[in-house]
Amino acid sequence: MGENYDTDKDLDRFKGLEINGGGIDEINECQEATLYKMLERAGSWNNAEGRPPIVVLATCNPASNWVKEEVYDKWVKG
Repeated sequence: MGENYDTDKDLDRFKGLEINGGGIDEINECQEATLYKMLERAGSWNNAEGRPPIVVLATCNPASNWVKEEVYDKWVKG
């Protein structure tokens, strides 16, 4: 499922998505709102058998952008 922020600024395609985990490849090419929407939806699959762990994974290449500020810099500071 891809992000198309130009035509879906409210991220409506994520509404109703019931997941306990997700992955975002090259998150630095996505909008910051997409990460927060994935975090919001993760854990919403209440009927999952055995209730798998809630996990959101993302990959990126080093860059000086919102990913560095919101994820890496906060991780470094503890």
